[in-house]
Amino acid sequence: MSEDNYFMCASCGIAEVDDVQLKKCADCDLVKYCSEKCQREHKLQHKEACKKRAAELRDELLFKVPESSHVGECPICMMPLPLDLSKSITKVCCSITICDGCNYANHKREFEERRDRPTCPFCRKPAPRKGTGELEKCSRDRIEANDPVATVQEGDEHVKRGDFSRAIEYYTKAAELGDADAHYGLAFMYRNGHVVEKDMGKVIHHLEEAAISGHPTARYDLGCEEWNDGNAERAMRHFIIAANLGHDDSMKMLMAAYRGGLVSKEELAAALRAHHAAVDATKSPQRDAGEERYLRASDEMKQKCEEMYPWICNYSRGVHEDVGVLSWLLENGQNCPNCAVRVERISGCFHMTCPTCATHFCYECGQEIFYSFYGTYLCLEEQEMFEQFQ
Repeated sequence: MSEDNYFMCASCGIAEVDDVQLKKCADCDLVKYCSEKCQREHKLQHKEACKKRAAELRDELLFKVPESSHVGECPICMMPLPLDLSKSITKVCCSITICDGCNYANHKREFEERRDRPTCPFCRKPAPRKGTGELEKCSRDRIEANDPVATVQEGDEHVKRGDFSRAIEYYTKAAELGDADAHYGLAFMYRNGHVVEKDMGKVIHHLEEAAISGHPTARYDLGCEEWNDGNAERAMRHFIIAANLGHDDSMKMLMAAYRGGLVSKEELAAALRAHHAAVDATKSPQRDAGEERYLRASDEMKQKCEEMYPWICNYSRGVHEDVGVLSWLLENGQNCPNCAVRVERISGCFHMTCPTCATHFCYECGQEIFYSFYGTYLCLEEQEMFEQFQ
């Protein structure tokens, strides 16, 4: 449609003037109408173009890279929250999610001040006590105030009890409030047919709504669905966006896709850098302090910590082991010329393949090896010397 026609009713042709206000088609931005009657009369003529443009607009929204993941930032340190929910805590009193680093710093401060009762590090209200009904009251108050986070948590509790009917009610309410986790919960319900009939159309709809809000796992699931439907290009776009948000499984899928020739080396390298940046942005000395304190704690304290937080033992041990491996690699390894990941050589020739981005390079000089040199035991520097004597 020309620019002049855009300011005219698509059905009757009346121009938009002071006393005539035109309204856009609700599904696309191609045409305008002066009345609902004109829109109904023009519906059949406009239907095909409207449907095509609506799909284009949906894709523009769906594949727009979100500024951050759906978990957002810690409101105290203003750093991105990790995607691993076990490394943050949502306070019942205010439904605010706080990173473990800030929560640990608050506990440390209150301990030093000899506080009789812990308080929320965000709203400063006294922490609800178990067994007194305070936790349940706080949750009810937040749900009545239309708090989507508290509503989703209540839905999660009903899922654990097997009460899927009530869970769907809470998820639906939270989804209407725009919560990404609620949309993901509804996708789970419709995929597995809990109480409701299985409906892949609704599964895709709720996954898309969650992905648009920055939910990387929902976007990963969308990528898998597109892959299963034979839409490899759309699947890779989903995986790239999710990897940019720090999603590990999406990064693994991109590496596999690169080996299959579905992703270019430049695309993989860009995604890998963005993934590393997203993960590194969630790290801080304060967030590591809790795990470091655990490593130095007595056996009795460790046992209490493991009972409260079962994940902390394996996480802390992994951090400790990773530090040792990293130190060895920094001293003895060689950098991949493409992604800069440190690589160890155990035996054999100097021809290496990076386990992260699959780049072929020489371990001795660190230069990339191209196809013409595959199968040789010679470094590129030695290759040049060899050619001089031929």
